[in-house]
Amino acid sequence: MRDTAPGVAELSGDAVFIAYELEQPGGFHLIRRDARTGAIRWDVPIPRSKEATGPSALWVHGGRVYVPHWAWLDVFDAETGNLVGTLGRW
Repeated sequence: MRDTAPGVAELSGDAVFIAYELEQPGGFHLIRRDARTGAIRWDVPIPRSKEATGPSALWVHGGRVYVPHWAWLDVFDAETGNLVGTLGRW
């Protein structure tokens, strides 16, 4: 269930990437939608987003989605939504 309006979004080619917050169980998710049809391609949790602030921006570059939040920069694969890696630490 999507509980909040999107805080940040990024348009890239035929895709729209959006971050939104869940009230229960909490935390933020990153979603990819088709820009033409609105169909959901994938919807994944943003790691450690229950303990920290939400994403301040989204950047799409070179097949990756970069999601900065609190002390981390999470990197997702733009095609699959898989987490590629994280920079930063608590």
